[in-house]
Amino acid sequence: MKKAHHGFTMIELLVVIAIIGILAAIAVPQFSHYQKRAADTAARQDLKNAAVAQEAYFVEHNTYVNCDTKTCPATLPGLKNLNPGTSLSMTGDAKGFTGTASHAKGSGTYSWNSTAGGLQ
Repeated sequence: MKKAHHGFTMIELLVVIAIIGILAAIAVPQFSHYQKRAADTAARQDLKNAAVAQEAYFVEHNTYVNCDTKTCPATLPGLKNLNPGTSLSMTGDAKGFTGTASHAKGSGTYSWNSTAGGLQ
């Protein structure tokens, strides 16, 4: 009586490893693209939240405030925390304000101009 051998052949294992390698080669670049998009979204979100907080500050003080990544959360009402990795800069006076934001892992810098209509 013959014993039945169970298991995979070397060819089957090599085919599976090759398929996994091809899928990984496709997925890794897409993953880094998604990470950049998420970082850019975080920067735009923080910039928009800071713009809303600038408007709230203006209601009480009749001027806009100058602040940066460290001072904006303490200065602007309602802006508690920025996303980690976001750099923010806001400059303002009694007529309007501008702001820029970028993320360390993102692909660009985003601008807000209150007199030109918002996100540029």
